[in-house]
Amino acid sequence: RARQVVPRPQYCNNGQILQREDCQTHGQQLSMELAQICRARGYPDLADNVWIDAQAVAASTAKNHSSMRQDLAHGRRSEIDNINGYLSEVAKSLGISCPVNDDLWREIRRLEDQR
Repeated sequence: RARQVVPRPQYCNNGQILQREDCQTHGQQLSMELAQICRARGYPDLADNVWIDAQAVAASTAKNHSSMRQDLAHGRRSEIDNINGYLSEVAKSLGISCPVNDDLWREIRRLEDQR
């Protein structure tokens, strides 16, 4: 089946995740992939609330910029391998496809390597 490609959102603060359609779409897709992993690992309650929880964090930290964004802005390596890279490995071990996560992981690594 063909995968819908959603344009990657440009840099945004946490609150913009709730306001910008591109950020919401990307966040929802990432959340769906994470929910699949949670269910497969036996955490259905977490799976049911991934996007809801992400929105709550975004609202409570609306003016903040994520640590990963700050790392990129300051030319530092981010925690992308420890978060999205780990999720990719877990997904593969479970036979789950996570193309949005994998694309994000590769894009952040590309940005890090450009510095």
